[in-house]
Amino acid sequence: MNRTALTTVIFAASACGATPTLLPTEPALMSTANHAVSPTPELLKWLEETSTGASPRPLFRLPVYVEFGDEYRLDYGRVVVGTSMGTSGDTDKDTSLHLDLDDGGMMNPLLERLAATCPKGETGCAFFMDGHWGPLVDVPMPPMPVQPGAPTRHTFAVLKLGALITDRTTTILVERL
Repeated sequence: MNRTALTTVIFAASACGATPTLLPTEPALMSTANHAVSPTPELLKWLEETSTGASPRPLFRLPVYVEFGDEYRLDYGRVVVGTSMGTSGDTDKDTSLHLDLDDGGMMNPLLERLAATCPKGETGCAFFMDGHWGPLVDVPMPPMPVQPGAPTRHTFAVLKLGALITDRTTTILVERL
């Protein structure tokens, strides 16, 4: 992929745990180093501002960690932006950007493909996923009940399942395609 064709992304975090830096002219470099992506507020703000009112809707490539909800891989557990479940590395508090995956734009159910691709014995895996921030079709619905203390989940409409991320300590890009 030609990196010079990427649209500006304003989020970056360093691999060594240093304070994240805004880079107005570079793709988003996120080194998760076996942690969830941080800082979450800046990434969430950028995703929402870039997506709101844009026509056509922008495509994003995100690293997404999917934890299965049971040993048979028949349900989603927690799903976050990053290459593993956990904290941001600088705190014990869960600062992950939690996702609800919308696979309505895919030919085959996403959960089946994830379960088949993730190595046996793993409780979860990280993948690159291409899609839209927000639901594929925005239909007004009443809000779903949220359990007290549960994290806010944001919808990501997956259009393409990318590669399995096997090296979780490398620098990861968030790209606007």
